Amino acid sequence: MTPIIGRVRWGRGLTLCSLLLVLSLTAACGDDDDDDSDPTATEAESDATATDAETEETAEVTAEATADGGAATEEASDAAPPEQTSISIGVSGGGGGVLSTVDLALEEGFYEEYGLTDVEVVPFQSSSDLATALLTGAIDVGVGAYTGLLIAAGAGEEGQAFYVQSTCPCYSIISTTYDSLEEASAAGGSIGTSSPGGLDWTVTHVLLETAGIDPSTLEFVTGLGQTEKADQILNGSIDLGSVTPPGSVKIRSSEDAQTLLEMRDVIPDFPFEVAWAATSFIEENPNTIQAVVNAIGATADWARENVDETVQFTIENEQVSPEDEEFFREGFTEYLIPSWPSAADEISLEGAEVMAQAYVDEGQITTDNLEEFVISTFNFNFTGDKQP
Repeated sequence: MTPIIGRVRWGRGLTLCSLLLVLSLTAACGDDDDDDSDPTATEAESDATATDAETEETAEVTAEATADGGAATEEASDAAPPEQTSISIGVSGGGGGVLSTVDLALEEGFYEEYGLTDVEVVPFQSSSDLATALLTGAIDVGVGAYTGLLIAAGAGEEGQAFYVQSTCPCYSIISTTYDSLEEASAAGGSIGTSSPGGLDWTVTHVLLETAGIDPSTLEFVTGLGQTEKADQILNGSIDLGSVTPPGSVKIRSSEDAQTLLEMRDVIPDFPFEVAWAATSFIEENPNTIQAVVNAIGATADWARENVDETVQFTIENEQVSPEDEEFFREGFTEYLIPSWPSAADEISLEGAEVMAQAYVDEGQITTDNLEEFVISTFNFNFTGDKQP
């Protein structure tokens, strides 16, 4: 007779009851191993088979329960310990993907999982303020608009992006006054943007020029945030604007809203937001940088698997007003969360070159080789990608 204990899986699912059952069955077998007709042995084998099934089921449930965090935990155990376990991460932009993943990584414990035991998140009003803090050593790592890094690099500062936080080409030029950009241009309509030189302002110019519209034919109303812009388009204070979710979702709730141009149709792979640092900090702390990449990448993966929890966290974190919650949920679910890459996702430079060219045209960047300049603003050692 085959020993019953040989069919028990000695794994995570083994319980005290199954262990006692095995011991009692082994003792009951005695010297009658060759008597296959023994009814006691037959019943014991049947019971042990049932125990095997229960054990397998328990193991499957355990595996499912740990699936979300298992990959990150295994990766964390293989990673080299960071040179600095205490770091500061500056963020600019707010009201969207940047604060969501950076703060969510803190909330869900992903920084600590990768060895960063003390992380301070520091908000900044603009990408230029963030760049200044980074390059003077006031903070260690920054997450914000890629264009902030472009301008700093164009001024000769040494900084590099090591992770693309968001690839969302989610700007839309929307109006409640005009049916086309040509009509708005002919009428000299007013268009809302951020301050001159900012990401929003530059994107608007690129989109207009790509559509064959001379930006100078429109009246620019500058210094507007996304929420202000959406509200002013809806109340008629301005005629149109380039807006991102959830503001664009809110405007489209109006029956008068017309989408005149989508950024995704013009620059589909734009590195919207990036994590970057001074080149010297990256070179001196490669394991720390890798830990940041792993933590934010793991957060993005978690967010895609837990959309409702992510959106609710962001609504509370951003203090979204109750009347805007519906638009916020749709904007995050449909646009922003899907744009958060994993740590191993590819980086495309085509969209980056389009934006860099815009700054060259504006005189903010001077370079003899645009492609090499753009490549120099990225460090490809931490994403699993090969340098182009």
